[in-house]
Amino acid sequence: MRYWHWPMAVLLSLGLAACGSGASGFGPRPGGGSGTKATTSVTVLTTLTNPQPLSNVQVFGEGETSPTLTGPDGRATVTVPTGQSSRLFLQFPEGSQNIYPLTVPAGLPTVEATLFANPIAATTSTPGVMIMPTGQAPAGPAEILAPPDGATILCAPPPAECRVDVHGQASIVLGQPDTPFFVYVAVTPLSLAGGDTFLHVPPAPVDPVTGFWQSEVHLGGAGSAAVQPGDMVQIVAIVTDALWTSDTTPTPVQVPSPEEIPGVVYISRVITLQVGGAGVEAR
Repeated sequence: MRYWHWPMAVLLSLGLAACGSGASGFGPRPGGGSGTKATTSVTVLTTLTNPQPLSNVQVFGEGETSPTLTGPDGRATVTVPTGQSSRLFLQFPEGSQNIYPLTVPAGLPTVEATLFANPIAATTSTPGVMIMPTGQAPAGPAEILAPPDGATILCAPPPAECRVDVHGQASIVLGQPDTPFFVYVAVTPLSLAGGDTFLHVPPAPVDPVTGFWQSEVHLGGAGSAAVQPGDMVQIVAIVTDALWTSDTTPTPVQVPSPEEIPGVVYISRVITLQVGGAGVEAR
């Protein structure tokens, strides 16, 4: 199932509790810090027009290392820091993530808010709480259609540059001329020490009618992810409100993990590829 075909709402009710923050990796990582946390009761619903509870969705608050699964009623409880910028993560069964930046003021006893999966947007009726993206400027999901998971990509030996065409389909809100969100492809070479992620610029244009998009990823060239035949790489589609272009930004943008890309609100499921050389048959 492609998630842009079923808008979802998430009803939140937040109350206060205690402790810190932090997140990243393919799923939130633990973080340091201290301070008050909000206990967040989350209800995940399938649609706006005919809302039904959605079970088995993993819900994380910023800094949590273990997810809480929504039950048959679509409910789960997590915690998020107050008095600072934070995020809520929804991870769907096929592996994609929606990320909702929010700020809950310190000392606020309760908050109510609604999150939408497609378009990715949030609203709140509680003064002082900020949740993004907004309904007036929503984001949307983006999926990688090709190359398929487990494929072998043919690359000439270094120092030659390897170019990989990546194709996908996104929510059509990302193809509108006034959208503040952009689709990129991020590459994580599994052979690299430290496991850094390389975000390839410029963003991929999205067709406003079909949602189809295409991006060319460069491997092995100057400033890009270095790969050798036999290496494994992981690619994901990223949706963020940060605009980078090849004229103004070194290519690619290097970050510790997809979750640490500035402004990220969506990460697609991971596609794992093997780098092949001369004489290796592509799959």
